[in-house]
Amino acid sequence: MLADNIFSRPSRAALALCVGLALTAGCKKGGGSHGHGNGNGNHNGPIVFFENEPNDSPGFADVIGTVTADSNFFIDGHVQSFPGFDTVDYFEFFVPEPVVIEFIVEGFAHNADLDLCVYDPDLDAIVACFESPLNPEVAEVVVHEYGKVFQILVDAYSVDSEYTIEVFGSPYLVPVASQGIERPAITVAPDALETAAAKRPEAAKEEDAATAVRERT
Repeated sequence: MLADNIFSRPSRAALALCVGLALTAGCKKGGGSHGHGNGNGNHNGPIVFFENEPNDSPGFADVIGTVTADSNFFIDGHVQSFPGFDTVDYFEFFVPEPVVIEFIVEGFAHNADLDLCVYDPDLDAIVACFESPLNPEVAEVVVHEYGKVFQILVDAYSVDSEYTIEVFGSPYLVPVASQGIERPAITVAPDALETAAAKRPEAAKEEDAATAVRERT
């Protein structure tokens, strides 16, 4: 089953996935490019990974590395809105044990609206999407499986934009009531669902206003 789409507006992520798979079937994965530095977001302290093009499909995802319960790092990149040439960026992670991961995606362009989806290579499917009109976009997932590889993809809903993704890992303690229950490898964190439910009326109003502006222009 595809994961819960927190907001219901139309997404191009699934289309980008299909196109990417069609274009890159049988291609090798691209190596991640990373370095220590300020990047686009003027970060101080944590490691900054810089996207390495092409990374516009699962087969060419930038391999960032391991995420654990004490991870904190940034990923800097640039993405174009449809119908540009660089409309989606993929990044791959390895999780050695169950963990909660929060992604904070901030676009730097005026009116930037970036979305984030989670792709499970084992299922060959997008299993969660976070597509609010808010900037930054906040996504929180739980990875339940040991030794899990997964990817995220970032796309621009409205305008081309440079962006930064801050990644936080935190421990996941399986609730007693859930122990022994079979679960999908990746789920949306309960806190993220509660936050989305609280924001949904406001987000819907903002999206309606944005749609009206696009229709007038």
